[in-house]
Amino acid sequence: MQRRAIQATRCLIGLVFGAIIACGAPGIAGTTGGISGRVVDAETKVPIPGTRVEVRAGSGSAESLTDAKGIYTFVSLSPDTYTLFASRAGYQPFSQGGVTVQADVHQVVNVSLISAIRTIGRVITRPRSGLVRPGQTIDVYSITPDTAKAAQPLAGPGGVDQAYGALAVVPGVYVPQGQQGWYQPIFIRGGDQDQIGYELDGVPVNRSYDNAPQSLLTGIGQQELQVYTGGATASSDGQGISGYVNQVVKTGSKTPFGSLTYGFGFPAGYQKAGAEYGGGTHDGRLTYYIAASLADQYYRYVDPFNGTSLNRSGFFFPSFQFTSSGNPIDLPGITLGASETRDREAIANLHYLLPHRRDKGSDDLQLLHVESDLNTFTYGSFLDFGGKSTFGTIFAYPDQYIYTGPIGAVLNPSAVSQYLYPDTPDAGRSYQSAVNGTLRAVADNGFSLTKLQYQRNFGTRAYLRFVGFGSYRGTLGQFENILLDASGNQSGVNIGSERSIGVEFAFQKGDFERDGVSGLVAFTYNHSRFRYAKFASGFNALDLINHQISRYNAYTAACAAGGSAAGATQFGSPLCGSTSAGSTAGPCFTPGGTPESCAAGDVVNPYWNRSPQALLDPNGDYVPYDIIPDQPLQAGNGFGQPITATVIGQYKRRRFTVTPSVTYSSGAFYGAPLSTVGDDPATNNTSTIPIPNNFTGKFDNMGAFQQPWRLTGNLQLGYAVTRRMQLSAAMTGLFDACHQRGYAWDRPNFCTYTTLPFGVAPNSSAHVSATGDANYEFPYTVQNGNNNTQYLGTKIPFQTYVTLQVKM
Repeated sequence: MQRRAIQATRCLIGLVFGAIIACGAPGIAGTTGGISGRVVDAETKVPIPGTRVEVRAGSGSAESLTDAKGIYTFVSLSPDTYTLFASRAGYQPFSQGGVTVQADVHQVVNVSLISAIRTIGRVITRPRSGLVRPGQTIDVYSITPDTAKAAQPLAGPGGVDQAYGALAVVPGVYVPQGQQGWYQPIFIRGGDQDQIGYELDGVPVNRSYDNAPQSLLTGIGQQELQVYTGGATASSDGQGISGYVNQVVKTGSKTPFGSLTYGFGFPAGYQKAGAEYGGGTHDGRLTYYIAASLADQYYRYVDPFNGTSLNRSGFFFPSFQFTSSGNPIDLPGITLGASETRDREAIANLHYLLPHRRDKGSDDLQLLHVESDLNTFTYGSFLDFGGKSTFGTIFAYPDQYIYTGPIGAVLNPSAVSQYLYPDTPDAGRSYQSAVNGTLRAVADNGFSLTKLQYQRNFGTRAYLRFVGFGSYRGTLGQFENILLDASGNQSGVNIGSERSIGVEFAFQKGDFERDGVSGLVAFTYNHSRFRYAKFASGFNALDLINHQISRYNAYTAACAAGGSAAGATQFGSPLCGSTSAGSTAGPCFTPGGTPESCAAGDVVNPYWNRSPQALLDPNGDYVPYDIIPDQPLQAGNGFGQPITATVIGQYKRRRFTVTPSVTYSSGAFYGAPLSTVGDDPATNNTSTIPIPNNFTGKFDNMGAFQQPWRLTGNLQLGYAVTRRMQLSAAMTGLFDACHQRGYAWDRPNFCTYTTLPFGVAPNSSAHVSATGDANYEFPYTVQNGNNNTQYLGTKIPFQTYVTLQVKM
C-alpha cells in the first residue's frame, strides 16, 4: 500500500573551514577539488621558488607562484580535466594535460623543470576518463560523462536516463539489473541499500526517517559522479556506513556550449527530449548552465509480449483464488509491476565571480536550482487483475454525499452535495460510475533543491564557504529492521555488527573519447557476515526464532515426558519448548487442548512421530538480512552479492563507435526459518504454528539458498554524422541469462526469489493453502516487487534506444 509523505527541510547557514555541515545533516561533500605539488630542478632536485603555475580547463583557470620550498597549491577548482603549465626564467616551459580534478579530492602533481639549454620542452598527457588517478590516496572513484555514456545500457531500460548504469562500473558497487523508478537499490561493500549517503552538488539529500535519497539520481547535467567505497577525506565530512554517492552539477563557461537531444525506443515505447546550454559573459564573471529533459518509458517483462505465453504456469503473481465461477486463475498481466515511468528534470546553475580589490583573485557566488518529478505507473488496473472474469462484477467508485452546512444548526438540504472519490483522472464521470478498467495506480516522486553558496577565496590555498539550501520532497505511493509481530510491523534497532572482507579490482585501458580500443573491467568479491548481539534482556534476534523452533519440538514424541530429547539443551537454551496449551504433547489432543492417547473425537497430532529440529546458534555468523525473519511467513532475503563484475569494451575509429558491455552477479542469499506453517492440534486446528519446510525437511537457515547467477549483455553503436551531430543506438538485454540453482520452486524466466508475499502460507502436509495452485506450492516464489521501484527480478526483453544529439 502506497504511503503518502511530504518532507520539507529548511536549513540555516552552517560554516566550517573547507566543508559545511548544515542542519545536523550527516555531512556535506564539497563541489571543488584541489591540486598541489612541488616544482624542482630536474637535475639537482632543488626546489624552484617563484615559478608561475597555471591550470586551465573549460570551466575556468587559476594561477599561483611557488613559495620558498617550491610548493604550489590550488584548493578550489571545479571538477574538470585541466592542463597544468609551469614556467620560470632559465627553464623550459612545462605542460601536463589530463589532470582531472574531482570534488573533495586533493591530488599531488610534482613538476621537474629542465634547464632551457638542454631540451626544447616537453608535454605529458594522461587519459581523461580513468576511474583512479595519480596522487589520489582514498577510495573514491570518479566517473566522467564519457564513461557514464559508455555504461548507460548496464542498468537496463529503467536506468538509461539515470546514473545507475554508471555506478555499475565501480568495483565494490553492486547494481541489480532490470530495475525501474526511484530509489533503485544499490549496495556498496556488503552494506545494505539504506546505508549509503547521497549528495547532490555537495548537499545531503537523504531522508531522515529511512535514509532513502530524496533526489532521483538522474544523469541530466552531471559533470562528475563520485562514489566513495571507503573512508572519505577529512574535509569532505561525508557520511555513509558503506559509502556515499556525490553528483556534481555542470557549470557554464565563457565559451558557450550546448546540445539538443531526441530519442525513441522499441519494442516497448520510449520517447525522450532534452536540451542543455552553458555560457557566460565575455569576461567570464557570470557563468550559467541550464538543462531540461523529459522521458517516457514503457516496460515489458520476460518477452516483448509481457510473458502472456506463461499463463497457467504460475508466472503471474499474486494469483487470485476466486473468479465468477469460483475457480482460481492466473492473471493476464504483470500485476503490481511498473508499466510506465514519466521522468521530468530541470536544472539551473549560476556562478558569479566577485573580484578582489587587492589581488587578482575573486570570490564565487552560486545559485543552483533542481526540479525533478517521476511518475511510476503499475500494472494494477481493473483489467490487469482480470476484470469481470476475476471479480465477478464491475466495481463502482465509492463516491459519497457530504454535508457542508454549519454544525448545530437546522439541517439545510441544499448543503448536501456529491463528493467524487477522490480526484480521479476520469474526466466527466458521473456519481458512483463504474471504475475505469484501464486506470492504473501511480506513484509520484517529486523533488526540488535550491542552493545558495558564497565562497570567500584567500589566494589559491584557502577558502571559506557559506552554504544555505532548502529542499522539498513529495512522495506518493548499523540498524537492522526487525519484525515486531506477525502482521509485518517492524522497527530499526541496533542488534549486532556486520563484518565484510573482500577483493576489488579495477582496470582501464585507453580513453573512451579517443580513437582506438579502450575498455574497463570492474570486479568485486565480497564476504559479509552478521553477528547478533544481545538485547538488554539477555536475548538476541535469533532467540526469537529459536523460541518458535523449540515450540514446534514440543509437539514431537522426543520432547514428551521420557522422550529422548526431554530436558536437552542446545546453545544454552532448551531444545524443547511448550505447546500452545502450555504443556508437553501427546499423539492426540482433546478438543480442549489436553494431550492424551488417541480416542474418538480427538485431534490427531501430525508432528508426534517427527524428529525435533536443531536451534540456530545465537553466537554464529549469518548472511546479513534487510529484515530479520523472526516472525512466521515474513521476510526472507539477504543482501550482498558475493561476486559482481562489469566489462565494457569500445572500438572507436573516426566517426564510428562500437561499445559492448556485460555485467555479472553471482546471486545473493535468501531463506527464512519460519517460512512454513501447519495446523496447531492443541487449538483444535483453529490456529497455526511454524513447522519445517516440507521440501527440505527442516527450518531453513538464513541464507540457506542462493539466487540464480545473472549475466546480461548490451551493445551501443555511435556514428558522428557531422562534427556537431551524433547518432547512437543503445541496445539493452541482447541476452539476459538467469542460471537456476536446481531448487523445486525455480522458474526459468526469474532471477530473484523470496518468501511468499503478504504473509501467505505455502501448501504443507498439515496446512493446505490452495491445492493445485503453483504459486503456493512451495514456501518460496519469485520476488514480485519492491516498495519503491516495482522491481520484479524477471528477465528483461531486448530494448533499443535511438538518440540524436545536436551540439550547439
